[in-house]
Amino acid sequence: MHISNKAISLLAAVGLMAVQLLTPVAAYAETDSAAADQVEAAATDDNFGSENPYLSEFSGSSFRYENGNLREDIEPIATFSIPQWPDNATGWGIDVSYAQGQIDWAKVKAAGCDFAILRCGYGSGGNDSQFKKNVEGCKANGIPFGVYLYSYAWDAGIAKQEADWTLKVLSGAGVKPSDLALPVYFDLENEVGNPSHPAYGKPAGVDGNGNYRVIEGGVAAFASIASSYCSVIEGEGYKAGVYANLNWWNNYLSASDFNSWDRWVAQYNSTCDYAGRYSIWQYSSRGTIDGISGAVDVNWWYGPEFGGSNGTDSVGNLVSYEAHVQNIGWQPAVFDGAISGTTGRNLNLESLDVNLGTGVGFGEIEIRAHVSEIGWQDWTTGKAGTVGRNLPIEALQIRLTGDVAQNYDVWYRVHSADFGWLGWAKNGQSAGSQGFAKSSQAVQIVLTKKGAAAPGDTNSPFKARFLNIQTHVQNIGWQTPVSDGMIAGTTGRALHVEALKLNLGPGIESGGIQVRAHVSNIGWQDWTSSMAGTTGRNLAVEAVQIRLTGDAEANYDVWYRVHSSEFGWLGWTKNGENAGSEGYARSVEALQVSITPKGASAPGSTARPFVKR
Repeated sequence: MHISNKAISLLAAVGLMAVQLLTPVAAYAETDSAAADQVEAAATDDNFGSENPYLSEFSGSSFRYENGNLREDIEPIATFSIPQWPDNATGWGIDVSYAQGQIDWAKVKAAGCDFAILRCGYGSGGNDSQFKKNVEGCKANGIPFGVYLYSYAWDAGIAKQEADWTLKVLSGAGVKPSDLALPVYFDLENEVGNPSHPAYGKPAGVDGNGNYRVIEGGVAAFASIASSYCSVIEGEGYKAGVYANLNWWNNYLSASDFNSWDRWVAQYNSTCDYAGRYSIWQYSSRGTIDGISGAVDVNWWYGPEFGGSNGTDSVGNLVSYEAHVQNIGWQPAVFDGAISGTTGRNLNLESLDVNLGTGVGFGEIEIRAHVSEIGWQDWTTGKAGTVGRNLPIEALQIRLTGDVAQNYDVWYRVHSADFGWLGWAKNGQSAGSQGFAKSSQAVQIVLTKKGAAAPGDTNSPFKARFLNIQTHVQNIGWQTPVSDGMIAGTTGRALHVEALKLNLGPGIESGGIQVRAHVSNIGWQDWTSSMAGTTGRNLAVEAVQIRLTGDAEANYDVWYRVHSSEFGWLGWTKNGENAGSEGYARSVEALQVSITPKGASAPGSTARPFVKR
């Protein structure tokens, strides 16, 4: 992690450092038995001892240091703050070590710090002289915190030693798993910092003789090192995570093993360009905050809000979800009502990974997506949608199974292109749009106690073309099809409808629709699923009946009304009843058809839908 110039001056004051500039200092206490005894004793001392310069990472090299000197090129822009929170960030915090000196944690809290990550030590024998005080300061002021250990490991065996040392330091500071709101992070960043060394710039540990030990074996070696450390930490009930800079994540820490632990990504930039999943982004080492003298590392957090539920009526951190977004890739996981995806950037949601949190109970959360060019996918646990095909998700359905379905409702809503935020749907209902070629761009998901109120407005969670209507009009011919609720035909032009076709749209998966027409000089025709009326005979349709069949009839009502010559718009009627006129020789000039959920209110007035002499 970062250290201020005053710490560099402190190291320069150590005479031995002057003769060791061409080789790394010893990383482990085994090189000096007296130093080892001092460090071991310090681990149980109330003040945790003073910083041992021979064991500090700032004596060696990382991506920010070269021969103990801070690299000026690592952060070319001064990013003291970001004026607007990044998409999906839910917290802002700092990470600190002894380099920040005595911290006034009450001022840090008052300044708006949501969380802190405290260095506990380095290697397999180094402790941070301020760790215990920083722990006490966070606890006293209610600041959620995690810890990190700077690693000098080059293989799994040394990583295990470092994990054992971490546990010893945590125990000495009285830090139990229940005390930590964030993980214990394994800080992987040490590199060969001596330009004259043949392995300059390569990831390396440091052995007990002060020699660099380049990490060999490719990505599998890094995975083995991390797994050795994290498994020991997790075995004692702590949550584990890994810290590294963007270059390390992209080139060394790319094995799937790292999906098992929280990622903390360092990139000093206005955006984080890591394409994988991460929980924290360290965006600058030049932050400032009241309560700390000098610069401090600053971070964005992408997990659950600290001490809140993201402004919804959710019951806790019960569901997590991650969006794969066009041109971005996988975003960090968010929780319980937080926004996943983007808004205002015209970027499609391409895939969504949804998982239940711990403590929910027995059961699963299942998801299916309606994808452009594919349609509705099958139900699945985990991911829905596609990756690498540039196909947007247009709609979602999410449901719970098992005991969890008996105890909770799952609510969700999507932000759809052009439509914006739609209403909340729940328990397998459709959310989004279908038949409009409008992509979903963001989503929110919440679990609530069974039967509890919705998190917000439930009006219009799903927009779909339930119906396509096409009319053949006098002197015009076949018009362009329109969807349900829209006017088919003409008004004010004294042109009669001669024929019509109705087809169910993609919003209704099964069932059918039938129509029959009362035609001038013919009377009532038979029910048909194709065309009603006539063409080429100049005969006007005077009345219609429309009905649904199969599953469509069981789940929906079909409402319709006509615009009749001289009578104008008549009232709405439904499900096979008469609409229009009979015995007056008055033609239908236009009509509207709307499909609604079974039992829903009529789209408008139902007065006088049919006139008969």
